[in-house]
Amino acid sequence: MIARTSPRAALSFPVLTAAALLALSAAACAQDDKAAAREACMADYKKLCTGVMPGAGRVLKCLADNLDKLAPRCREIVIARTRARG
Repeated sequence: MIARTSPRAALSFPVLTAAALLALSAAACAQDDKAAAREACMADYKKLCTGVMPGAGRVLKCLADNLDKLAPRCREIVIARTRARG
């Protein structure tokens, strides 16, 4: 005897698989963005914000407070992240 699957169930597996893959790739992109931001701003952080404890947006605030002293790529990232936070 062959088990039959309803058309609805047959369609839900590919949709759920695609959704899971999309979520995983979004998480991977977020990690890549975070690593790129860290690399772009590490020298500025060490120079300008060494005493600032990471967390709760304190490092971003310190970098934003020193915007005119940042390397160009770090400045772009800080501006974008500050706007994103609102």
